[in-house]
Amino acid sequence: MESELRALKARLDIKDLIHRYALAVDMKDVDELVSLYAPDGVFERIQKTIQGHADLREFYAGVVSRYLSTRHLQSVHVIKEWGPASASGIQTGTAELGEHGELRRAAYRFHDQYVERDGVWLFARRSLRYMYVVEYSDLNDVFQSETRIRWPGLEPMAGHFE
Repeated sequence: MESELRALKARLDIKDLIHRYALAVDMKDVDELVSLYAPDGVFERIQKTIQGHADLREFYAGVVSRYLSTRHLQSVHVIKEWGPASASGIQTGTAELGEHGELRRAAYRFHDQYVERDGVWLFARRSLRYMYVVEYSDLNDVFQSETRIRWPGLEPMAGHFE
């Protein structure tokens, strides 16, 4: 019974980690974002890999200053593999991103690796992938297209998943 309670607590702690991340991004709380990663933690996204607290702090400071406002909504979170002090999972969601007078919508998926350090669950690695990124005015056309990722300054590209 004790091991089941420990596993349930770990599951709840990891779910809380996911929610704290989304809230910290939306509140532009760089200190909180960095604290959610192991000291050697990694964040990956299109054309970028960031590792360690110092580089994560610089990266997230740039991210939160880029947007006037954001709203991240988690949809599904599944923890797939467990170890004594590690786990992995997938989390999906959508985001509304207000930037330079434009409103974008993104559907994303995180492939996560978690690690427990001193009784606290942290991100060891977050790999961000997109189904689509689009201005709201183009959502209907782009959603039905092969090139669903449309970041300003980059060529349109295929979504990472269906």
